Amino acid sequence: MLYSNPEYFIFFLFVWVLYYLVGKTQDTRLWILIAASSFFYVWAGFFDALIFAFILVVSWVSVWMAERAHLERSRQFYLAGGIIVMVLHLFFWKYMPWVSTTVQDVYPAFLGGVKIQFPLPIGISFFTLLGIAYLIDYGRNEAQYVKFKDYMLFKSFFPQLVAGPIVRMHQIGPQLRSLPMVNATHLRDGLTLFSIGFFKKVAIADRMAVVVDPVFSNPANYTISSILLALLAYTVQIWGDFSGYTDMGRGAAKMLGVNLPENFFSPYLSKSPSEFWRRWHVTLSQWIRDYIYIPLGGSSGGAARTAAVVIITMAISGLWHGAAFTFLVWGLYHGALLALERLTKRLGIPVFEGKAAMIYMLVLIMFGWLIFRSESMASLVTTLLIVSGEIPSGSLRVGTLSVAWGVACCFLIQFFTYMPLGIDKNQAGRWRSADRVRQAFIASSPIVTATLSGVGVAVIIVLSLLMRVSDTSNKFIYFQF
Repeated sequence: MLYSNPEYFIFFLFVWVLYYLVGKTQDTRLWILIAASSFFYVWAGFFDALIFAFILVVSWVSVWMAERAHLERSRQFYLAGGIIVMVLHLFFWKYMPWVSTTVQDVYPAFLGGVKIQFPLPIGISFFTLLGIAYLIDYGRNEAQYVKFKDYMLFKSFFPQLVAGPIVRMHQIGPQLRSLPMVNATHLRDGLTLFSIGFFKKVAIADRMAVVVDPVFSNPANYTISSILLALLAYTVQIWGDFSGYTDMGRGAAKMLGVNLPENFFSPYLSKSPSEFWRRWHVTLSQWIRDYIYIPLGGSSGGAARTAAVVIITMAISGLWHGAAFTFLVWGLYHGALLALERLTKRLGIPVFEGKAAMIYMLVLIMFGWLIFRSESMASLVTTLLIVSGEIPSGSLRVGTLSVAWGVACCFLIQFFTYMPLGIDKNQAGRWRSADRVRQAFIASSPIVTATLSGVGVAVIIVLSLLMRVSDTSNKFIYFQF
């Protein structure tokens, strides 16, 4: 059930009205959201729901047993066992087909030559990381044991279920255990944020997909300039698609009285690789930092060891995005950039400083997206050879106006919502786009605020619907991860 499709609008309207009219107590509100979240995921398929239920039960039972353990060794055993089960389950569904195919390329007789193909449960990486984080946090005494019904809502809360943001128990658990009665302010603020995300997805990302998909499916058919335009379009598409999903999810949660953390802080205005990862998919970056980078040693060793840890961490991050060599290379590439940044700082060379750094950092990001989007390593090599002039290019061209529209919207939105990092300890919980607009342009009168917000939401949604394209699946890119 895609956030941008009519069935989701109908579903959410029904849930919100029921929540508003019937949810008079905390327990009633909790069970309404549990039922709605369960229905939301079952909509994706019964098989997907069974896999999700398995991880839900494994992660909670592990903590339940650890809570009742009398010995610390037993406590750690139950938690480690739950984490191992979840890691193995993720490996089995997401990586086993890729690993077996890779081995068969070298040794065709492996597994009798049978090609393994498994259906990938929707959002499997996101809800698995959620479970792993809870077990680790509980083991560190950074999260409390909660009743199964509370954990079930924490794990299945539908505005963030299938593609994040990746929340921690301490971020959302207390909110879910004290759900407020919703009011007009929740509805207005959430709807404003949802409409911004809807615009990013439908009016920007989906229009870019029409340019991107044909070019990356067969780059040899297109001119060099068209390939570069398609790469620029994909840079816009993946931002609009993912940040749009986040805004829609956070907007839906806001309408239900729950605040989810921000996931994007104008990432294409970054001046360095480390800044980019503090602005792009923030909750995943924090998860990787806390549960992979720091446990591997972080910055505690020498320069060479730290660089190796950074590269290994980003390689794992790349593989998290997908079981393919392109994702692995993309992760290694960003790991190398982060290591390069550390080296230049250590040597006192101001490579990633100044206004110019923002321009060439964008070029480096775009090259990374070329690796990420290529359908195979062979396709990536072909594209690079065409762009470098080593092999002839095709004659097909893409339209520049639609790409120009996407680029303009992408960078204007990021420019007007830009905030320096670190100036506000609570900025991760702020929905900055709507805040900035309201503070700058809307009077303090509640009547004026409500009127202008309503008109703004209506204009954005109508404009998005008018610009909706029909020749794309409209799926969210990150649903496959």
